Amino acid sequence: MKHRAVLLLAIVLTFAIARAQAPVAPQLSDFAGEWKADFHKQTWLVLTLTPTKTLTDKRYSGEILTGNLVHATELSADDEGDITKVGDEMSTDKIVSVELQGTTLQIHTRDEDGIDDHYSLTLTGANAADLQSISSNGSPAPKAFKLKRTVAAPPTKK
Repeated sequence: MKHRAVLLLAIVLTFAIARAQAPVAPQLSDFAGEWKADFHKQTWLVLTLTPTKTLTDKRYSGEILTGNLVHATELSADDEGDITKVGDEMSTDKIVSVELQGTTLQIHTRDEDGIDDHYSLTLTGANAADLQSISSNGSPAPKAFKLKRTVAAPPTKK
């Protein structure tokens, strides 16, 4: 009887340790904040993701991320996908939707001309992330842009 109790305790402890060591999947709110990318000390991209509560039938139903993506309109990259030049003119795209898929946030934006773009944002540290442009026409995308969170997530808007 004692052997069964010891065995059961060992199994329970093994599962508890394994669960404690398992990486925690990010939540939508983990992506909130202001993210920036610089090239030669010039900020050429600012991604702002703000948590916003949604209402359904006058009841709280959840939280989404809203915001915008401000970026240089001109961007050049070499054959390896490394950025070689960014322009000074900036454009602002509205975040149309976001969707958390596993550990990656899928972002859909639309510019003032109605052109849609898609990106994936992957957290690489507490205040670091990679933003990968997803090409819709099959052309090669540059390497993922390295972003740093410069402003913590703002409070949830109602």
